[in-house]
Amino acid sequence: MQHLRIVMFAIAAIVHGVAQAQCIASTTIGFPHASAQRYPSNLRGVLFMVPESLGLNPADFEVSASGLALAPALIVTPLEVARPGPVANDLPRGARLFRLELAGGFTPGITYSLRYRRAPDYRPVYPLEARFTVDRDALDLSAAGLALSFRGPAGQRQQIEWEGDAGNIYEAAVRDVALVLPDTLTRYTPAISVFYETSGNSRNQGTGFAPLHPESGSCAGKRLGGPENGRDVVAQQCFGALAPVRVRAWIGMLEVDDRLVPTGPLLAEWGADIAAACREVIERPRRLDRAQ
Repeated sequence: MQHLRIVMFAIAAIVHGVAQAQCIASTTIGFPHASAQRYPSNLRGVLFMVPESLGLNPADFEVSASGLALAPALIVTPLEVARPGPVANDLPRGARLFRLELAGGFTPGITYSLRYRRAPDYRPVYPLEARFTVDRDALDLSAAGLALSFRGPAGQRQQIEWEGDAGNIYEAAVRDVALVLPDTLTRYTPAISVFYETSGNSRNQGTGFAPLHPESGSCAGKRLGGPENGRDVVAQQCFGALAPVRVRAWIGMLEVDDRLVPTGPLLAEWGADIAAACREVIERPRRLDRAQ
């Protein structure tokens, strides 16, 4: 058994080392919302991310537009991000955001392509080209009636690794949470940023709210304001009685507006099945002790 533990520790160390090497060999540059293919008519500019040590100017980009003989002139505008704040918390460490705007604005009905010309020193985290079409309708998220909703059963038991606590795996009760969008806005999902906050869970036991993802990976390639590993979950460690967790979110499309729209808090309560599953985790060591 001791040999097995040593082998497992060695594997964990190797995996952690590989992850660190991949992180070092990448750079936080590119279009963090490159998968967005549609934008509303009040688009101000698409987002581009670079390391703080790297400058950015219009000559770094190639711009083309369908149906236009001359390429529009590009304007590079730094995005002022409040620190601390929901957007800053989701940014990879050492990264800056810029908004790539056009002189005269974007024209509805036109398809645009923006490509970063310079070759990065390391593997880029995000795509270096964005292609999208501008719709004829404007977007106002403050009037969209946004709300959060839980998906699936009232809790499932899952092993999780708290961000910022690498290598420590915990049994936890989890619930999937997601933003509910009107059907008319689902086409903009890849560009809509959702920044979750929770109160009362194992990481934040106070009465105030704290970020659901306290540390964004510097090279994970997660879409800005998007889910971690394809899903966002509210978690409560299986340490004792499962207390309810409150969750809320700040919603925005930074390509259109700097402002974020808050949602009302949603209460994550836990069903009897997950409560029993967590009790089994707590009682398991006691049974082993009695057996010995």
